[in-house]
Amino acid sequence: MQAVEKLRLPKASADEADKIEWLMNALSVSETFLQNQAGYKNIDYGIDIIRGRNDVKKPKKLSDVTANRTKRQVREIVATLTNLRPLVGFKTDNSFLEPQAYVLNKLSVAWWHNTFADRKLRKALQFAAACGTGYAHVFWKADMAGGMGDIEIDALGPRDFYPINMSPDYDLDNAYGGIIKTELSINKA
Repeated sequence: MQAVEKLRLPKASADEADKIEWLMNALSVSETFLQNQAGYKNIDYGIDIIRGRNDVKKPKKLSDVTANRTKRQVREIVATLTNLRPLVGFKTDNSFLEPQAYVLNKLSVAWWHNTFADRKLRKALQFAAACGTGYAHVFWKADMAGGMGDIEIDALGPRDFYPINMSPDYDLDNAYGGIIKTELSINKA
């Protein structure tokens, strides 16, 4: 029973030292899990291929001209997948709520265009193409829309997200939680 308790997030009333110890343990286990995945060692290599860096030794008699077809193919695939037209629609059978459904439809289309959500999805797919995994982190950002707040999307690479207690089926939806690594200024932290 004690092993299971060690895996659970400490209660809010727990000592700060216990919370930090749990967090550091979860981060360590998650890092080990990620580093043991087959493609983790090849992340930098995949990025180098897309960037056009090629360390293959060629005989001096051959030309140095290269065509980065892989980069072009990745761009085309990502462009195709992110060429989305939002077809979100809110519908109600209650005639009293029809004006609200109309407003929600307008808000969803405005959000899509004002936040450039397709560009954020493109970044996540670029991570997936080059590194094997990319994440779209959807969260509430309080200082958007003139201080009123709005939903934001941030693209994360495979080194920016650490799953906590991943399930045996490797489904992120069934993981206990996740740690997002991000860079902040001292003032924001």
